[in-house]
Amino acid sequence: MPPALMGMMGAMMNQPPLVYDVIGRDGRMKYRVNLPPGRQLVGFARDGGLYLAAREGRQFAIEKVMLKN
Repeated sequence: MPPALMGMMGAMMNQPPLVYDVIGRDGRMKYRVNLPPGRQLVGFARDGGLYLAAREGRQFAIEKVMLKN
């Protein structure tokens, strides 16, 4: 079972660029993610990737991205 992760966005930071702090099961921040405009964090992949919702007009798509090390 992969470690649990949770993304948290600051309450006052809902304007682009969106910044999420990703928190691990141990309660510590694992990393900070800056998302491009029009994207929202919607999930985590088992291989460490992130799932983003991409919005263009009334259309939504799910994108999988990998973090740079």
